[in-house]
Amino acid sequence: MDQQTINLSGIAWESVVDGPGLRAVLFAQGCRHGCPGCFNEDLQPFRDAQWYPVNTLMDELKQRPYLDGVTFSGGDPLEQADAFSTLAAWCQEQALDVWCYTGYRWEELADDERIQTLLNHVNVLVDGRYEATNSDRSLMFRGSANQRLIRVQESRQRGQLVLWQT
Repeated sequence: MDQQTINLSGIAWESVVDGPGLRAVLFAQGCRHGCPGCFNEDLQPFRDAQWYPVNTLMDELKQRPYLDGVTFSGGDPLEQADAFSTLAAWCQEQALDVWCYTGYRWEELADDERIQTLLNHVNVLVDGRYEATNSDRSLMFRGSANQRLIRVQESRQRGQLVLWQT
């Protein structure tokens, strides 16, 4: 495996708010959507934050066998689909649940081979831009009502969207 790197603004090694169970959350630097009112507005610019070798992230995750899963957030992880794909495949091999947040809609991703490769290893995709007018703090694991929690593999198998339910 070549030495891929991921540009991250930060890591939360133990979170219970970005998916079910105890999770590590990797915050990608860079997002094209520019959603007004974004919770992570400082992660929108495409700038060098901190570059982490994927192998280093794997080693760090190995040291936390108590984790239930890993969440890719941001920014938008799909902007670095190749490196996140490598990490997601490894997480899947380790039986770690993988969630990924994106401002893109599911329907926009069908023709992008790099993103589809990443989605091969994602359990739940939280799709859609944050919309301040649809903000709802009572929603689990998302900021606005337009965002969907999509069970990726089940949706692919059935040929229609299957939503993750709390």
